[in-house]
Amino acid sequence: FMQTLDVLVTTLSGTPTISVADPTPTPHALGNVIRLEHGTRQGQVLVAGGIADADFTTTDALDLYTGSTTPGAQVDTTFPAGHTLNFARALGAAAEVNGGNVLFAGGAEFSLASEEIVILESIELLNWEG
Repeated sequence: FMQTLDVLVTTLSGTPTISVADPTPTPHALGNVIRLEHGTRQGQVLVAGGIADADFTTTDALDLYTGSTTPGAQVDTTFPAGHTLNFARALGAAAEVNGGNVLFAGGAEFSLASEEIVILESIELLNWEG
């Protein structure tokens, strides 16, 4: 028994457009990027955690960007200053849940300078929708 599948392949022609965004206040190498699809921050992008420097120090920083692309994504200045994760983390997982909140799970906290690596078992919920 053999089954045939119809497949549609769509190709894009032309050069993609890349918009320049504001630089992040904190570097986020190996962090999370979550496009928010629900709640009051619909269309915005949250950048969280990651590695902040050449010593591979993880960060707990959160940066929120507007969803606009003209002239480029802008840092949302209405996002509360100093709002951070409970744990500095990189290489973890993150997803939008419950209508706009964001769940962070696992990852690692480390720094080459301190020669410490901690594998995180924690789960955090950024509950800004209620």
